[in-house]
Amino acid sequence: MGGGYGFQFNMLDFSGIFGDHGRIYGYKGLKISIWMNIMSFQSFCEIYFEKRSNFGKGITDLESGLKTLFVGTLVDNKDDFIESFSRDSHYIRDTVSSGKILWQNSTDGHEIQVIRMGMGDAGYLYVRLVPLIVLLVEGFSYKMGSISIDLNDEGLELYLLIEKPVDQTANNQDRLLGFSSVYRYYHYPDGLSRLRLNLILVLPPYRCKGYGRRILRVLKNVAITEDAYDLTVKEPSEELQHMRTCIDVFQLLSFDPVQDAVDATISLLKQGKLSKNVRLPRFLPPLDLVEDVRKTFRINKSQFLQCWEVLVYVCLSNYVHDERMDNYFTIVSNRVRAKVLGTAARTTGKKVMNIPNSHNPRMSFVMFRVGGGINAFKDQNIREEHIKQLIDRRLEEIKLIAEKVLVPNPNQKIWHVEQDDEAGNIANP
Repeated sequence: MGGGYGFQFNMLDFSGIFGDHGRIYGYKGLKISIWMNIMSFQSFCEIYFEKRSNFGKGITDLESGLKTLFVGTLVDNKDDFIESFSRDSHYIRDTVSSGKILWQNSTDGHEIQVIRMGMGDAGYLYVRLVPLIVLLVEGFSYKMGSISIDLNDEGLELYLLIEKPVDQTANNQDRLLGFSSVYRYYHYPDGLSRLRLNLILVLPPYRCKGYGRRILRVLKNVAITEDAYDLTVKEPSEELQHMRTCIDVFQLLSFDPVQDAVDATISLLKQGKLSKNVRLPRFLPPLDLVEDVRKTFRINKSQFLQCWEVLVYVCLSNYVHDERMDNYFTIVSNRVRAKVLGTAARTTGKKVMNIPNSHNPRMSFVMFRVGGGINAFKDQNIREEHIKQLIDRRLEEIKLIAEKVLVPNPNQKIWHVEQDDEAGNIANP
């Protein structure tokens, strides 16, 4: 809540906050209401219950768990919390004043800016944002005491998406729309820094407006202009991975070496129907191109290979009912199958195990046979069904990304690459 642009959750996941997988014991009719001032990110909690008693599993210490989560930003008195809306109305403006503007754009009487700050200036703001990270970031794993922020860590940076009113009078507040956390660490042996994106969070009232994509583009620009080795993402959610791949594919489509390599791959796809056992390396990008892409766009190998399948599909979009598209589906299916099975495809049959001995460790082994057992056929059917679902899911992902970078040409029955929206000014970091 704050400034007329608050948001509300009816249910929150307290897993890890109160221990025992979020289970709370010893209360009847319990209701916990958490209020947060999203101008200063201070919080106030109200705890209501009909009855508290030890029913055999103890009584959960609610106040201790909440204070651990809100890391010193929990206001004890409701009147003090209400007063914070007027007292700290310019907290964001004052905090970001020392940051560096990396991107900005004017719209409807406001400036939208992406500002970079280190822990020395923004550490306490980051502490106040921790509860939002825990409660809003998909897949975030939290355990009591697991978040430790070193306010002197020069490697940790915050990238803040701020809405600033052009009229900077007392009644107009700067708003935090979203933010990301990035860590710089050393890449051996060349001494370059690597950028690891820990998270991107856009606050609920401002989602579906392209703000997350904007933050990610700024981070990619920072990696390129500051000569980082690459930009990686720590355990990306499906939504973040989708957005990341869309941006990368769009950039790579305009890179001539990529286009040449894709054309060469497509030429291989029209050499007759491929076997289901076709070897994948023939259809992967050459290693020198993988390195060129990393140096040019700071896209690492694993991400480039994710993009590669989309790039080939995009360039095949005019051959929907062609053997080249059929061969493409075979290749993607084989790749997914190989990833799932790995060595599991060889779990039956003859096995060799080295058995060291004091005479000659390298010359001692045991050979044995592993049988499938009576459930082998049933297990294989289940496995095949699982693999089929993963293949269908991957193909659907590829098609969705392709639709984001392609639009139909109204004058011809073909597709062309959609122009990206690069509104705004990029400042030199």
